[in-house]
Amino acid sequence: MTVEERMRQVIREVLDDDDLELTDDTTAADIEAWDSLAHINIMFTLESEFNVQFTDTQLYQFRNVGELRRFLDGSISQSAFRSTHAAMTQRSARSSAIPHRHRRTDGG
Repeated sequence: MTVEERMRQVIREVLDDDDLELTDDTTAADIEAWDSLAHINIMFTLESEFNVQFTDTQLYQFRNVGELRRFLDGSISQSAFRSTHAAMTQRSARSSAIPHRHRRTDGG
């Protein structure tokens, strides 16, 4: 499932409307059920679903569904990069911590 599909699924679940049509241009004002409480529930559910954390400012800065999706796309990409980089760094640290045996060249 893509970021867009997951995000739309979250919004539909929180708003309890499986048939809700969402486009990149959809705003909270376009949907009667998307009030301030629903908005906070959507944002907190997205945080949990995507393992991201919105700042207080970000909770209300997105003008439409498309901006929110692009933010999540970028966050997922950065998170994947950080995870990959961290894993590579850990492997490198472990391999350099393993003592290497050296052959003696002095005949002993």
